[in-house]
Amino acid sequence: MLSATPARIPILLGVLLVLSLGARSLHAQDFIRGDINGDGCIGMPDVNQLYDHLFESLAPVPCEDAADANDDGSVNVQDLDVLVAALMAPSWLVAAIPAPTETCDADPTLDGLGCDTYTGCAGCSEETCETMADSSGIVSLPPPCGYQNFEDTHEIVDGLPPGTTVEVSMIHFGFEGTLVTPGGDLGGDVELFDSDLTLEMEGTGDLEGVDIVVEVEDVPVEVHTSEAQPDADVQEIETEMKAVEGEVVGDPNFALLHITAGAEFGQPSFGHTRLIKLTPPGADIIGYKVESYFEVHYTITYIGAEGSPFEGLSGVSSGVAIMRTPGTPLSELPFFRRGDANADGTFDISDPVWSLAALFSSEGAAGLPCYDAGDSNDDGVFNIGDAVYSLAALFTGTAAIPQPSGAGCGVDPTDDLLQCDSYGCL
Repeated sequence: MLSATPARIPILLGVLLVLSLGARSLHAQDFIRGDINGDGCIGMPDVNQLYDHLFESLAPVPCEDAADANDDGSVNVQDLDVLVAALMAPSWLVAAIPAPTETCDADPTLDGLGCDTYTGCAGCSEETCETMADSSGIVSLPPPCGYQNFEDTHEIVDGLPPGTTVEVSMIHFGFEGTLVTPGGDLGGDVELFDSDLTLEMEGTGDLEGVDIVVEVEDVPVEVHTSEAQPDADVQEIETEMKAVEGEVVGDPNFALLHITAGAEFGQPSFGHTRLIKLTPPGADIIGYKVESYFEVHYTITYIGAEGSPFEGLSGVSSGVAIMRTPGTPLSELPFFRRGDANADGTFDISDPVWSLAALFSSEGAAGLPCYDAGDSNDDGVFNIGDAVYSLAALFTGTAAIPQPSGAGCGVDPTDDLLQCDSYGCL
């Protein structure tokens, strides 16, 4: 029998502590670290709840493990700092928060914290983009969560065999080195920053089965914005992507891959950002939900690499795609149906009548809700020619309404300066 001599007491205590923590971990509640309020998402509400818990004694923490954002075995202000840092980082980069973060799991670290209740294992019901304002109430743009073309893929067609395309899903993220100066074409700020692009490429037709990823790093970007409204609960900011240019040389699949977008390359790419305040008046940390998109007119130039599926292929493809932040409602995107000038969902005689009223009647002084839809001949301007063209399409069969038209909605494939403030297509 071992006797508990003074020399053995520290060892026994250590063994008991390890066994105690190990037993606790065996019965631990699964959780997502950083999800303080148990809704399955890591966002501004978690920052607010942890802040209130630490400094206002207002909010309970039902799962201490989830609140231990830096996994150091305690819940304190350092966890708040880590949460803020993670919220300001692109969501698809390596997060500042240790595992478990993607899915529910037990705490991999033995500590004295517990998790009595956690309700977020069903997952985040709504992916959103959130950020915070600085001490003066100004939100730094571009938003930290980046942009993706969720519905609209970029496309490579030129230089490929008939019936073959390459569908390109793009993620634009990793914004850094941002320099903001007052001015620009929209009366607010000019933003200059570097970024990264991830291109997920899927082939069709003769390239069926091709599924590759190309990384384009250190992509310089210039964006102009309208003036911010830091005191408003909801800020509406117009944006224009002036220039994006990235290039990869010597990729295993492409000897050259060159991407451009923006007015500097003759490809006007307008957008809109809405900032919705998430925190009550007087809060020390001001958080915002970000809803933002760009209608990106782009050109992709490529030369296939030897030994790749693209060997012997080259071309220059241009198009348009919507890039948006996670959680931006589809109803906010500039989708429309060409010819439907009054935006009632159908193309009929009321549309050229509406266009003529907008052009010549005092009752139509407010204009059109979507000038892209009113540009029925797609010449980049809205005038009497569009009403005449619509009448010809309706009654003579000598004109066909260009895309997007018919039953489906889409974005304008033509570079022009017409805008679509509202349409309600979806």
